[in-house]
Amino acid sequence: MQTMRLFILVTGLAILAFAGATASATTWHQTTVVDPISGAECDVPTPASWGSYIYNWPTKYDGVFWPHAVFGWLWYCPTSGYVSFGDDFADITDAEKAKISEFLTAIKPTLSDEIDLVTRLWLADRIYALRNKDDAWRARYSRIRAVLLEEIANESRRESIALMESGLGQRDVGVETIIDQLVLARYKTCIDYSNDGDQDLTQARKAIEENAAQIGKNAVEYLHALSADIAQQMAQYKRAP
Repeated sequence: MQTMRLFILVTGLAILAFAGATASATTWHQTTVVDPISGAECDVPTPASWGSYIYNWPTKYDGVFWPHAVFGWLWYCPTSGYVSFGDDFADITDAEKAKISEFLTAIKPTLSDEIDLVTRLWLADRIYALRNKDDAWRARYSRIRAVLLEEIANESRRESIALMESGLGQRDVGVETIIDQLVLARYKTCIDYSNDGDQDLTQARKAIEENAAQIGKNAVEYLHALSADIAQQMAQYKRAP
């Protein structure tokens, strides 16, 4: 049921109370579980290691913590199409199973062994709508869903990084290209976490100065303000654990 979630939360907060967060990566390992709908086995990722730093990640403002903040914890079994979080994956009643099975049987022909994040969340929405959950749980699910939707948005942002980089060298410098380079600096540091956006920020600021006469006073003021805002965001992410 909620044993894993409570263990992670209580243990992590206890550590956090006594020690500062140490920057480190979370890790997963593959395990095999039984699909409660089809009875077949499916391979899913299970949390292997984490630290108290997870409670300082931005999702804390939604009251959502790893592993619920990432799609890895939303398990998918391709045999039936069943999707649920790892901590309540098998915790379904016979009545719930009957309703979920009917739903999945109808849509199974449209599913493949690998589904994208949008489809996975779409399935979770509809399967959880058929499960008996109280208002407190559903309120929490709505917050988790918001975090996962942001991850879908961030995936699109990550995909745009290489496209923006290749496009910048093929266009004349102007307001749009400067904005693109400022956005690129932010994405590299705040979305992709590669922390190499400083060069793009410097180049964008240089372009503002060198093209001030061409782009006009109002645009220059706007771009300077935007670059300052983005620089502040980048600095915050670099300091974050």
